[in-house]
Amino acid sequence: MKINLKSNYMKKALLLLCLFAGANAFAQTCTIDTVTYTQPGIYPDSATGFMPAYVGQAYDQNITVIIPEDTVVDVFGSPQTVTIDNIDIDNVQGLPNNFTYACDPPSCSFPGNSAGCVTIYSTVDPTITDTGRYDLIIDVTAYSGFINQSSTIDYYYIDINEPLSLDEMGSKLHNVSASPNPAINFTTVSFQAMENHVLNMLVTDLTGKVVMDETVNAQVGTNNVRLNVSELPSGIYIYSFVSGTSKISRKLVVK
Repeated sequence: MKINLKSNYMKKALLLLCLFAGANAFAQTCTIDTVTYTQPGIYPDSATGFMPAYVGQAYDQNITVIIPEDTVVDVFGSPQTVTIDNIDIDNVQGLPNNFTYACDPPSCSFPGNSAGCVTIYSTVDPTITDTGRYDLIIDVTAYSGFINQSSTIDYYYIDINEPLSLDEMGSKLHNVSASPNPAINFTTVSFQAMENHVLNMLVTDLTGKVVMDETVNAQVGTNNVRLNVSELPSGIYIYSFVSGTSKISRKLVVK
């Protein structure tokens, strides 16, 4: 029989965390994506990162968490395989003003050999005074029998950018996204068009060099553009739809 010992302080802290996260869960929900992600880990990973935020727009970043059944730890200098009871998110530090988080399960306590999710979202749209980069620190604790191990995840950040133009805010295009992202050989960029029009689609690397340039005849409703990225080097790219002087851009990771 496994016994998971926690101090009274940890029990109280976990109870408060449950109440806090549970209250947030009523305001916002997240999605567990075990179709795109199948291996243990946290997704998006450090290479992909979080999507940027924009002044005047609501923000919602979904995170999928896949917990393995066991792991190897150092016990008095000897590697031992231990069963994971649960891994808890204790806190997320560094969030912008009026940003918070919620989990599924609502306690933010993820049992071993399970999948869950977290959403980081804005309760109030960012303002111009919120622009800038926010480096996040996620405090986590792993529990396995008598072993408790605390650690931090410190590679995520959120950029809050200046307002987008009217077209970029969705008067012409809605729900622009790429799947799969990260992409290996192919990805499909989907969007909702509010009117029939011709768009120029560009894919650039982080130096601004154009690596793909296509013309898209958008029709009212759902549109899908399939991209062959098999010949692109691994890295981060920006795909953009351009119409006149307006442009909407998103990040694409190629592996």
